[in-house]
Amino acid sequence: MTPEADLAAFLAQREQTQVVEVDQPQVQLVVFTLGGDVFALRGGQVKEVLSAQQAVFALPGQDQSVEGVLTLRGQLYPVWQAESLLGLSVTSSPGEGAFQAALLLCQARVDEQQQAVVLRVGSLMDVIDLSEDRLQPPSSSLISTLGAQAEAVFEWQGQGVTLLDLHALMQDWWQRRAGAQTA
Repeated sequence: MTPEADLAAFLAQREQTQVVEVDQPQVQLVVFTLGGDVFALRGGQVKEVLSAQQAVFALPGQDQSVEGVLTLRGQLYPVWQAESLLGLSVTSSPGEGAFQAALLLCQARVDEQQQAVVLRVGSLMDVIDLSEDRLQPPSSSLISTLGAQAEAVFEWQGQGVTLLDLHALMQDWWQRRAGAQTA
C-alpha cells in the first residue's frame, strides 16, 4: 500500500469510529509540602492563602500543635502546625524558612460546628484541578500511620500525594486533647 492509501484507509476508519467524550468530575486541590512529603487539601476547605510573614502571637500553655493566634481583618484565628497535627516531627520553628512556609486559612468542621483555622504548612506547591477518578484509596500502611486523616492518594508530577481530610484531622486533635484533659 502507498502512503496515500494508508492515509485514506485510516481516515475512512476514523469516520466510522464514534468518539464519546465523557466529562469527568473535577476536584480542586491545594498541594503543599510538610516534612519532605507532599499533601493536599480540598480547595473548598481552603478559603485563603496568607503571607507566611503574618505576625503570629504565641499563647502560653498551649498544646505543641498550636503555634498561636493571628489577627486578620479584626478576627482572631488559631494557627496550627500542620506537621504536629499529623504527628510528624516539626522541621522548623515558627518564622524559620518563612520564605517557603505558607499559612492556609481553612474552614473545618469540629463536633458538627464550622470553625475557621489557620494551618502552617511547608511550601505551597500549586492549586490544581484533578479528575476525581485519579483519587485512589490510601494504602493500609498509610491508614495505619494517619488513620482517617488520609482521605485518598494520587500521583502528581511524578510524586505520591496524600489528600488529607481536614475535618478528621481537627476532630482527632480535639479528641486527643479531651482524652488528655480527662486523664
